[in-house]
Amino acid sequence: MGTSFEAVWGKIQRALRPDLIVKNWGHARGYTGKTFKVEHVDNLGIMVFGGDMTVPRTVGRGDFKKVYAAWDDYTAGERSRAELTNLSQNTTYVLSILHLVLDTDA
Repeated sequence: MGTSFEAVWGKIQRALRPDLIVKNWGHARGYTGKTFKVEHVDNLGIMVFGGDMTVPRTVGRGDFKKVYAAWDDYTAGERSRAELTNLSQNTTYVLSILHLVLDTDA
């Protein structure tokens, strides 16, 4: 992991904007066909809405930090999605956003 979390967090904040639609992504299956929408972006977290939600959910900066610490192992197939779920209950959103900003030209 060559990039600090602070640099990645800055990239996330620059790449995301309200009403951006993000495709759900996971290493094992790739894009799932589902999406969620970014509602709000600030230094504390990202508010998202989609799927079966009835109200928007804020995914805190801490969730991103914990999952990013395991990102290289996860994308190399050395850590499972289930293991990451022990770090954050918001892996659907965190992994999809990390993939968007780290593995594409967002």
